[in-house]
Amino acid sequence: RRSALTQAEARRNLVDTVLAGRTRDRNVLLRAGLIPPEDQTNANTNANANANAHANPHKHLPSASSASSSSSACASPARLLLLMFGGQSIGAKGSRSSLGFRPAADALPPNWTCVVSHGAWPFENDKDDDEEEDDKLCTHGRFVRLPRDAYIPDVIKAADCVLGKIGYGSTSEVIVHRVPLIFITRAHFNEEPSLRNLLFKHENAIEMPKDDFVKPWADYLDRAVRLQPNFRGPSDGAEKAAAIIPEIAHKRDARGKQKQNANRSILNFNINLNPKQNPT
Repeated sequence: RRSALTQAEARRNLVDTVLAGRTRDRNVLLRAGLIPPEDQTNANTNANANANAHANPHKHLPSASSASSSSSACASPARLLLLMFGGQSIGAKGSRSSLGFRPAADALPPNWTCVVSHGAWPFENDKDDDEEEDDKLCTHGRFVRLPRDAYIPDVIKAADCVLGKIGYGSTSEVIVHRVPLIFITRAHFNEEPSLRNLLFKHENAIEMPKDDFVKPWADYLDRAVRLQPNFRGPSDGAEKAAAIIPEIAHKRDARGKQKQNANRSILNFNINLNPKQNPT
């Protein structure tokens, strides 16, 4: 999946619409590092104006061209990290898929804010079963939980770095958007070596040992933003897959009919050899 936005557009929409629109309290935005102190008055006005936009949430972030520059009152954080682990929670108690660890209190350097995919939220105020929580801005220090309907390719485009595991989706999306990935190796995923090699080939990733996840991340973030991802190839895999799938389905259908006809021929042959088996 690809984002159609530039990084500036994706960042502005993420802060102004997806996050600021879910709170009327500007102090929440300030504490999370989403806006600098000088923008707090405008941010409060902007949050009130955007609150109604989430009565009908959309998976894709709205294009920045649909809003005037005066409506983009929230300034972007200095650096933005996206933390995602697919559908897995990484630390919330009681979660069946919890990986059993969570960020340290001093994980983020002072100039970083971290947005966390909804399912990966690692803190105690996790309420997966409460649908109303999707309409509120859930924060923990400078960690901010994304709503369920956030379009992750747009968030990746907005981010300076991604922290998570290697998967087919995350690998392809960070490579296409040329956003550095800090990845934690996971056991029992046989495809990881090939995906790891692909990331390294395009200077798109560095590895973090699992034990370091619970330590400060400053060194890894500094190394990651110095990477120069270099993928310049085609990114039309979805379109190609959409064209191939009907062809495969058609061929399978044709083979199925051929096999069905062959089975009928065998049945008729057996019936002719053994008339007593003829059901008629």
